[in-house]
Amino acid sequence: QQRALVEAAQSDVAALTAQLRSKDSRFEALTEQVRHGREAQTLQQQHADGLAKELRKVRDELSNTQERLVKSQEARVQAELAHRAATDALYKASVQQQRR
Repeated sequence: QQRALVEAAQSDVAALTAQLRSKDSRFEALTEQVRHGREAQTLQQQHADGLAKELRKVRDELSNTQERLVKSQEARVQAELAHRAATDALYKASVQQQRR
């Protein structure tokens, strides 16, 4: 009778050990999935950070280009005004010279 109890206990221990190994294996697999998920999340964050940095760089370049364009247009307008003033002065001088 004791032998049967020992064998039953050993059988229970073997079954519980198998269950424990199965659960431990599942735990390890889930832990690995979490680790991979975190790595993927980190890579995604790094990629997003890189894109944000590139976007800021492009935005700054665009802003600088717009500023240069405005300054260039202002300089062109000033040159055109100076040219008109010079043409006007030459015309007036020519008219005055013809009157003499």
